[in-house]
Amino acid sequence: MHRIIVIGRGLVGSAAGRHLSELTDGVVVLGPDEPADRAAHTGVFASPFLAVPDGAEGLFEGGRAGYISPRALVRAQTEVARQQGAVIIADQVTSLRPTAGGVEVDTGRGGTLRAERVLVATGAFTDACGLLSVDLKLRVLGRTVVLAHIDDRLLTELVGMPALIDAESGAYILPPIRYPDGRHYLKIGIGSTADLELRSVPDLIGWFKSAGSADNRRDLRRSSPG
Repeated sequence: MHRIIVIGRGLVGSAAGRHLSELTDGVVVLGPDEPADRAAHTGVFASPFLAVPDGAEGLFEGGRAGYISPRALVRAQTEVARQQGAVIIADQVTSLRPTAGGVEVDTGRGGTLRAERVLVATGAFTDACGLLSVDLKLRVLGRTVVLAHIDDRLLTELVGMPALIDAESGAYILPPIRYPDGRHYLKIGIGSTADLELRSVPDLIGWFKSAGSADNRRDLRRSSPG
């Protein structure tokens, strides 16, 4: 029997696995890898500088402020946990149940793991997958983002670009980040009343496979300079 199973290998689950493996042995971090083919996946899913008008006020945070690469952070947290003795299992959890001696966890490949305790860190899919006996009443919204490909010439010009956030609208733009396809993109996003609420597993999977919301794209265009 394991001491503790962390369900979920995203930002929170991978961090929890790293910290727990510093404190105790018998840690398992359980969750699928990021899908290689988003369109075929059936399981759960983890511009140049802005021009502003004269007289606009803002806050610049230097030093360590900025952004993180979620993929790089998950890889780093997972590797540290592995080096500290944690067992990493790339599988999806289908159900869990309390037993007299702890908790049993069933996986998508038909296996069953047993542990004294379980930490559930499954994010937006937690309520939809029904892993817990209590409904956490999580409100999950689908939000469209734009990825703008940056060529080598612009990449050199934008190497020192900070992360930019508009305090009024919540719109943001991140500096060029290298994605798994090897190319660099600016990530641009904005929240709005057009964000769709996602309640079920089919809703969530359908959203991740979709091209996003037409209403979100309209709001993004309205927020663009010029």
